[in-house]
Amino acid sequence: MKPALQGLGLQYTETKPPTSKFPQFIPTEIPSLRVSMKLVKAKQQQHSIVPLPSPRSRTLATEITHSHVHLWPSSAANNDAHAWMHEGDHLAKQYSISDYLTASSSPSSSSTETANYEVKGFVYVETDRRYRKELAEGETVSDFTWAEQCRAENAFLRRIVSGETVDGVDEGFDSETAKMMKGCVLWAPVDRGLDVFKRWLDPGIRDKDAFERLVTDHGFVEVLRFMGKYHLCKPDMEHPPAENPKAHARFESWKTSITRLAACQKTYMKLSGAFSEMADQDPDHPWPVSKVVQRIRPWVAHVIAEFSPQRIMFGSDWPVCNVRGPGDAKSWRHWRDVVESLLQEQGLSEKQMDRVWYGTAEEAYKLEKEPVFG
Repeated sequence: MKPALQGLGLQYTETKPPTSKFPQFIPTEIPSLRVSMKLVKAKQQQHSIVPLPSPRSRTLATEITHSHVHLWPSSAANNDAHAWMHEGDHLAKQYSISDYLTASSSPSSSSTETANYEVKGFVYVETDRRYRKELAEGETVSDFTWAEQCRAENAFLRRIVSGETVDGVDEGFDSETAKMMKGCVLWAPVDRGLDVFKRWLDPGIRDKDAFERLVTDHGFVEVLRFMGKYHLCKPDMEHPPAENPKAHARFESWKTSITRLAACQKTYMKLSGAFSEMADQDPDHPWPVSKVVQRIRPWVAHVIAEFSPQRIMFGSDWPVCNVRGPGDAKSWRHWRDVVESLLQEQGLSEKQMDRVWYGTAEEAYKLEKEPVFG
């Protein structure tokens, strides 16, 4: 599955095409689901990595705005709706807001204690719905009949936004839980050319002048198309970089790419999806948090050093993280515990950790709160 451009489980986002090859999406806002073309300006602060002797505790629950969640109803849990999904796959079933709330409130695999955090909301990321590459006889590109599943995805999101349910169908949300979805990253036909791209987005444009300035910027759609084909490859985390010369060489090449990417000041990085890049975990005997931290530390340390907490946000790639993580009941909390441990050992202040847990996402996606600067 390639629902979004991700690196190391570190998904990045971009609101304006940089000079290099790393754009990602156009941010949207809820409840309107209309495209907002205002550019986000992130303040970057220098951050030195200073390992702590032991984890710190917080007196108040940590707020979390989760930046990387996928959802689909049972009607889309099949190969007709998702080319990457097949009958019998772990993910070939409904994953709803209700399922997410259960997963994010479950105890970790290493503890049964009550969580000292509160998920305030999440950002939905498109799920790579199936669409036809070839047109049928008499069909035109601008009809969008070739993208019926993508339209169905948007209709599903509109039902969540409005709190509307389908008679006789349980899609796993109600008018209250639907409010957890704070923003969306929507699919768009970037491989069909600028004209089709603009036609697809036209119903959601609130500021046409700003939209035109963005999408007519030199090479915008071409760069999006390029990244869709040659997206930022995730590193192989199954083996430590120091384990052999080839792994070390790949790691050094990845570090160089991340450093160049971080130079694009309007670019953000997500701590998300790393379980997919590691060996499968047994739900009954998952890797302890300390082992996961040790394995991914080199990658995360470099990202924190280059991007600073100011441009890093928490994500998990739920429910995809369940596949190679410790299962549906444990993966989300297990990953949250891993991220918490990594942030603590890197010496982040509480303000900087708040930036990762919710501040960066709320700034990048223009959510309801004022930005938090660590």
